[in-house]
Amino acid sequence: VAMEPVDVDPADIQRFASLYPSNARPIHSPNRRFILRQS
Repeated sequence: VAMEPVDVDPADIQRFASLYPSNARPIHSPNRRFILRQS
């Protein structure tokens, strides 16, 4: 999980999407899972 947003060129996103179609899965509810932060 990124703490800061990352700038990505729309052309890069389009190229990635054309190389890897359907590269996503549904969002899962956190239930009892936690995101721990380590510095």
